[in-house]
Amino acid sequence: MGRGLQLRQRRQLLRCRSFTLLDGDVQPAQLEPRRIEAPDVQGLLRKVTVRPDDGFTARYPREVPSRVTVRLNDAKSYSHEVKSYPGFPTRPFTWDEIGAKFDKLVAGRADDGLAREIKAAVRSLETIQKKDLMKLLGHVTADQRG
Repeated sequence: MGRGLQLRQRRQLLRCRSFTLLDGDVQPAQLEPRRIEAPDVQGLLRKVTVRPDDGFTARYPREVPSRVTVRLNDAKSYSHEVKSYPGFPTRPFTWDEIGAKFDKLVAGRADDGLAREIKAAVRSLETIQKKDLMKLLGHVTADQRG
């Protein structure tokens, strides 16, 4: 892997960790330039360091470990480590979680009725015709929220 790619990946990881700390989630809205450039994000990015861990890399792909350590001004520190994330094969989403994530992603692009129809179609992928799902997806619009 080239050094330039590694640096871009580190910056993206740094942003995603920062968004999670600030917003509690990473969705397309967090990746918009106006969010990335916001003062709270930029302030946190100046305080966050991403360090590679060869031990973590060796555990991939069966795990995708991550550790966050917060160091306070009084020298105390707090760490939390995870082996995977929700939606990873070892922690698959439930249908309710899939629906909730879908609803966040489609907000402003489809009304509630269309969203329900798409979720039902996806849940029935083994029995429906692809053209029926594609027809539903064709009704999804560009984000109308501005």
